[in-house]
Amino acid sequence: DLYAILVRRVWHSFNEGQINPWFMELSHKDPYLTDIMINTRTAEKKGIKNGDQICVESTAGKVKGQAKLTQLIHPEVVGIGSFGSWASSPICKGVGAGHSQLLPMATDHLDPPSGVLETTPRVRVYKAA
Repeated sequence: DLYAILVRRVWHSFNEGQINPWFMELSHKDPYLTDIMINTRTAEKKGIKNGDQICVESTAGKVKGQAKLTQLIHPEVVGIGSFGSWASSPICKGVGAGHSQLLPMATDHLDPPSGVLETTPRVRVYKAA
């Protein structure tokens, strides 16, 4: 019922910032970057409170993270950082959720002219059990 978008800061270009201790220190000080951003009104409709553990699920996968309620994001969108369980570096392993785990890896989800994978999957968001 929502769209998932990738949220990152300029120091995380090409995901290189996740293995840099200084950049990760900045990331931990950002009040939005390591949580899953969800619009306050959308969260209220779903019974989600700030700090709740939530699941974001697409046809390709599911991630779990902490909800960060905000008016800085559209009511039909959740924002997820470029972190997650795929990270093997001890600097960023276990930090936040991973947006890429929600992306379907199939040719029917590619943009034909550019060959770029679709980066805004439809997702279902709910409170984690």
